[in-house]
Amino acid sequence: GSVTISGGGLASNATVSLSGTGIDPNATSFNFESCSTNGSSSLSDGFYQYSVIGAQTWGCATTFGHNNSDASGASNSGNGLQINGYSGGNIQNEDWLISPSFNISSYNYPLLSFWSRNKFTGPQLKLMISTNYSGTGDPYASGVTWTEIDGKFPAGNTDVWTKSENIDLSTFKTSGSNLYIAFVYTSTTVDGARWSLDDFNLVN
Repeated sequence: GSVTISGGGLASNATVSLSGTGIDPNATSFNFESCSTNGSSSLSDGFYQYSVIGAQTWGCATTFGHNNSDASGASNSGNGLQINGYSGGNIQNEDWLISPSFNISSYNYPLLSFWSRNKFTGPQLKLMISTNYSGTGDPYASGVTWTEIDGKFPAGNTDVWTKSENIDLSTFKTSGSNLYIAFVYTSTTVDGARWSLDDFNLVN
């Protein structure tokens, strides 16, 4: 689109072209097909990555998403989000993948599901919830609190797409508060797994 500016001493109207990716504030289902390239802090559909330490970050993995047509979970298709702490050697990393905000105060029974896949040895992902994160910046900022819950992640180094489902978020139904969901990745100088995520869904 564009914006036309007039007045303010301008001899004639000035038109400025604008472009960007719109985010549906009511969306609760994401397949990451429009995800940005690796290295951008802003990923697909309002998801945001924040690196605490290490050069490796969450990013778009083209042709490496969950294949809905393969019940075995072995193959990949389309885009997903991925991180790998190995780059010529194991590297210490801590990286947060943070969702856009959700208002679930009117939900009867909010349930989260997503698909994940991991290969190589390394720490498990952590699933964290906050109702007072700002939406951008350091997840460890003063006053911000996070609660770890069971993400039902697959066992290490299984290398198949696995669905985590029926994750109950009812505890976080706080009136007037926005809910943020984060996936926290860590790797060390000893080991680092590759983790992929896709088909995130929050239902009532």
